[in-house]
Formats: sequence, C-alpha cells, structure tokens
Amino acid sequence: MFDTLEYAEELKAAGVPEGQARVQARALSRLTEEKLSTKDDLAILKTDLAHLEERIRSEFKQEISEARAEFKQETAVLRWMIGFSLGLSLLILGKLFVLHP
Repeated sequence: MFDTLEYAEELKAAGVPEGQARVQARALSRLTEEKLSTKDDLAILKTDLAHLEERIRSEFKQEISEARAEFKQETAVLRWMIGFSLGLSLLILGKLFVLHP
C-alpha cells in the first residue's frame, strides 16, 4: 500500500513545499488505488480465468460429444441407405439375368 505521509515527507526533504508535497502525495495515492492492480487483484483475476477456462472446456467437450453422437446417427442412416440400394441393385440385376439369360 502507498504511504502518503512517507511520500510527502520525502518530497519535503527534497525541498518541495509542504502544501505541494501533500497534494502530490494525495494525487499519487488516488492514482495507485484506482489505476494499479494489486497482487490480490491479480490472484482474483487468475482464479476467475481458471474457472472460465474450465467452464469453456466443459462446454466444448459437451458439444463435441453431441456432435459425435449426431454423426454416428447420420452415418448409420447412410449405411442403411447404401446397403438397401446395393441390395435392390443386386435384386434388379438378378432379375434381369434370370429373365434374359
């Protein structure tokens, strides 16, 4: 944490007038509190990002699983259709050869 009194004292020791040193210390204190991140802020952000990453991974795995299931269903229908078409074609060819030897 920023020590405004210590900073103002250092400014006064360097020859800065007391009023100006206090104003500069307050301004710098506000700036550091509002604009700079602390280690705690970064730790919270890191935890939040880890949770977000886990949620995204979980959602992605679920979507992949659903896509695989849908793909299996679609390929099963296609295999059935191809098998049926081949069987029908063979039946038609067999009839043609039986009727026209």
